[in-house]
Order: sequence, then C-alpha cells, then structure tokens
Amino acid sequence: MPLLIEILGFIGVALNAIVYQQKKRERLLIFKWISDWVWMFSYGLGGNYSGAAVAGIGIARESTFLVTDRKGIDRRPFLLIFLGCACFSVWLTWGGWFSILPATASFLSVISFWQQKPRVSRLLSLPISACMLTYSIKVGLLAGIANEVFTVSSTVIGIIRHDIRRK
Repeated sequence: MPLLIEILGFIGVALNAIVYQQKKRERLLIFKWISDWVWMFSYGLGGNYSGAAVAGIGIARESTFLVTDRKGIDRRPFLLIFLGCACFSVWLTWGGWFSILPATASFLSVISFWQQKPRVSRLLSLPISACMLTYSIKVGLLAGIANEVFTVSSTVIGIIRHDIRRK
C-alpha cells in the first residue's frame, strides 16, 4: 500500500506541474480537478484525512467553478460555502495542530480559484504550497514534499512566463 500511495502522489506531482502553466482559467481548473482526485486517494489511502478532505473540497470547488463559469451563474454564494467547508474540515479531521495546515491551504485555494485571474491563483499558490509542504513533511509523504517543491517551481516559471515577461 505505501508504494501505491507514493505512486499516486507522484502522478499528482506531474499533474500539478501542469496546473499553473495554463493561460486560461478553464484549463487551470480542469487540471487542478484531476490532480485533486489523485491527491484525495493518495492522502486517504495513507490515513492522512486532513489532506484527503481538502482535496475532496477542491474537487467540489473546481467542479462548481467550472459549471458556474460556463453557465454565467453568480459564484459569490459558493465562496462562503467553500470557505466554510475549509474551516469545517479542521474539526472533522482533527489530528492535532498540523490539521490546520491543509485547512488553511484549502481556505486560500477557495479564494484563489474563486476569483478569475490565473495571475492571482499563481501568487496565492505560494503560501498554499508552504502549508502543504509543512503538512507533507509532518505526515511523511515524499510525493507530497516533491509536489510542493515542483508546484513552487512551476508557479515561479508561470509567473515569469505569464506575468512578468508579458509586461
């Protein structure tokens, strides 16, 4: 089982390396949705329920935002719903103070993906990654640690490509 958990995690790493390279919001959300499925199973199989819970919230979040974007539905109520889910996940999966880290990452992710600017999503991914890196170190998930290192690297490249060089 530990090997399967790490394999799933490294598939998540590959997917996350692609997420912040996307120029269009829809593609960013689609790759993040796929990535969150993989991470939910990886964390869940390893008994790391705080990480699995926030990945599950991410799946619902990206699904909702993809639909609301396509249909022109007001997303404001969903901001509050998903922020509440992030806070509730701490209580639901409490395993000590480190349980706050994935919830904080989820809270920032809700804001990141709620607004419609990939540039802001890229910038917010840096504190999100700091939270998840610390959590992955605590639970001993090597793929999670690698993921956050690659996510920060990919994000910095995306910022340079799309935000700095564009100006």
